[in-house]
Amino acid sequence: MADGGNIPVEELIEEGKNKRAVFCVRCPSKILCVGVGQYKEIEYSLPNIVSKKVLQEGETDEEVLKEYWQIDNMYNFENIGYTNTVDGKKFLICADCELGPLGWQDLETKSSYLAVRRVKYEGTE
Repeated sequence: MADGGNIPVEELIEEGKNKRAVFCVRCPSKILCVGVGQYKEIEYSLPNIVSKKVLQEGETDEEVLKEYWQIDNMYNFENIGYTNTVDGKKFLICADCELGPLGWQDLETKSSYLAVRRVKYEGTE
């Protein structure tokens, strides 16, 4: 498995959905099964990857990302955690090792957005 930053996004998408299983970059936790996430291009500023505690305190540098897997039902994840609400947002973290943020949740629609470049994929070297 390799992290999503090294793979052209076209190789990760099939019929608008993730064509490979998605895993945490730190631990072996499976986050999404094949075909669960809908590819979306949305410009959103996420804090740099830090510990859960730092995320909840809300003082981090940020990175603008534009490629996400949209998941409309939180129960479609295999393993994902959510931070407490911070400045009107919830961030996605690995449920096992708490690495994050891996994405964010829109509190109005309840849709979650998993950053394509902050995870790794099955079947890639």
